[in-house]
Parts: sequence; C-alpha cells; structure tokens
Amino acid sequence: MNKKASHVGMVLSFVIFITFLMLLYTVLEPGISQQENKEYFLEIAQQKIVSYLNSNFTTTTIRVNEEFEMPECGEIKQIISPRENVIVKDLSEDILEASSENTNVKIKSTGSEKRFKIYSSEKFEKNSEIETCENIEGNYEVGSTNTEQQIFEKSILSFIEDYNKNYLELKNKLGIGEDFGFIFERNNTEISTNFEARSTNIYSKEVPILYIDSDANAKFGVIKIKIW
Repeated sequence: MNKKASHVGMVLSFVIFITFLMLLYTVLEPGISQQENKEYFLEIAQQKIVSYLNSNFTTTTIRVNEEFEMPECGEIKQIISPRENVIVKDLSEDILEASSENTNVKIKSTGSEKRFKIYSSEKFEKNSEIETCENIEGNYEVGSTNTEQQIFEKSILSFIEDYNKNYLELKNKLGIGEDFGFIFERNNTEISTNFEARSTNIYSKEVPILYIDSDANAKFGVIKIKIW
C-alpha cells in the first residue's frame, strides 16, 4: 500500500514539474524570441552601416631616380583615379604640398625627397590647385599600389550629420527596419546622433574600428550601434 502511494506521488510530482516547465517556457519564450530577433537585426544593422561607411583608400609609392634632380614641383601623370583627391607624404610621414587634377598629381618638394607616398580617395578634401609644375615622366618608378576598403572619419561625421538632418531618409537608404541610434568614440570623446529611444528594450553593440582621418592617418576608434 505504501509502495503504491509512493509511486502515485512520484508520477504526480513529475506531472507537476513538467507543467511548471511548460508554464515557465510560455512566460519566457516571447522574451527569448524577441531578444534573438533584436540581436539578429542588430547584426544586420552593423553590416549595413559599416558597408555604407566604407570607401576606397589607395596608397601608391613613388621612387624618383637618384640621378634626377627633382624640380620645385613635379607632376606625375595618370597615377590616381578620376574624382579622387590626394594627400602626399615623404618617408618621414610629413605632409607635402600637393594637388590632384583628373588622374594627375602635382607635388612640391625641396628637391631632396626621392620617395613619396600618395594617398588617394574621394573622401579627402580637394587641395588648392598648383598651377606651374614640371612633368617628370620617365624619371620615377611606381613602387607599389594598394587599394582597400576603409572607414573614413569624414564618412562617420557625415553619417551623423545626415542622421540628425533627416533620420527617416537615411534609415530608408540603409534599408534598416528597426529604429537605431549611432555613437562614434575617438580619443575618449563621443559624438552621438540625436536619437530618442521610444522603448525600454534597447539592444546595443560596440564595434572596434580602424578609421582614416583627414591627414590619411590610420587611427583606432569605436562605433556603437543601438536598436529598439
């Protein structure tokens, strides 16, 4: 008799336990599903924003022949893509006066520089035009050219400005379905979009980035993306 009662008690306890688990799942499942959905949309938002911020960044090295006396201003023909602007540095990474026109680059130097790095991108500001310059074709060699996708500081700041001016237009252009906010951190300083979350369920993600500043320097920063 005691054994039978014990067996019934065990079955009853098991049924109660399973019922409790089912009720617990029913209560928690919507929240779990929502979190999984938000994390998925957060990942998609990150991919779209990073892709939007990326632009071509080209580095080209130039070596002037040792026996050639570099003029005060030398012009290198057909070295960049049209519509790109340039920043030119010597081997010490000092910025030299330079300008671009179509596919040509004009470089001013003291004459002692024999090697240059030409950084080109549509994201660089247009330099003042240098009028008189001597074509040095045949007196230099192109060492290497490397083009890669990089995030530019200018692109990030323009992104924040566009967000603050017309959030819905930018959101539609990116194809992001969820509402989102954006923060850019550099040198321990944050620049944020003017977002106001209309929900207490905010999901965020920090993305370490390497970005190119206005002087063609590579720097570390963080972008923070929030969705709700």
